[in-house]
Order: sequence, then structure tokens, then C-alpha cells
Amino acid sequence: MIAVGQKLWFVPREMRSPLAPGYWTVESVGRRWIYFQDKRYRADKDTLIVDGGDYNSPGQCHVSREAFEAERERMRAWHYLRVRMSDMSRPGASVTLEDIHAAEVLLGLQNGGQHG
Repeated sequence: MIAVGQKLWFVPREMRSPLAPGYWTVESVGRRWIYFQDKRYRADKDTLIVDGGDYNSPGQCHVSREAFEAERERMRAWHYLRVRMSDMSRPGASVTLEDIHAAEVLLGLQNGGQHG
């Protein structure tokens, strides 16, 4: 839950943005929007995506810099896993059917072992 006075870590959408990464202080919280102190922007309360007023979001807020960096690392690791998996034309000799099913469950892809 976002509260007045809380600081949220802002990350610009594009590197060439005139807005720099940094903490923005919450000035008020409405039903849908979060408004920031000394900012002309607001953020969606559910997604923390900043509204630029012209359908272009200048970036997104996160509950902390550490939370942003952890999510960025998680997404980077997911990307590299996908790349490594797409480079494999077949499973290694030691990978069993049970291993594949266990990986599906771990990754939230469970389908009861039914393939095809």
C-alpha cells in the first residue's frame, strides 16, 4: 500500500529521457492515481506506471531502488534462460521426463503432464 510521504524509485522509460532516475515523494493518493511532490506527473496506483498526459509514459515507479534492481535481474535471468533453452534442440541425455514435468511445475506451466 502506497502512503503519503513514501518515496518511490522512478525509472525513465528511455535512456535519453530528460527525467533522471531517482526517488519521488508521494504527495497524495487517490482512488486511482498517486501524485508526487514537486512533479507534474502522476502514477497509476496499481501498476505504478507514470502518466505523462499524452498517452506516453515517461517511466515507472517502484517501491524502492532495490526492488527495481531485483526485478531487473530477475527479468535478465529469465531472458538468458529462454535464450539457452531455445538454443537446445533436444534435452541432455541425463534429463528425464520427470525432470521436464518438474520444471514445468516450477515455472508455472503445469498441464498435468499432457503434451501434444
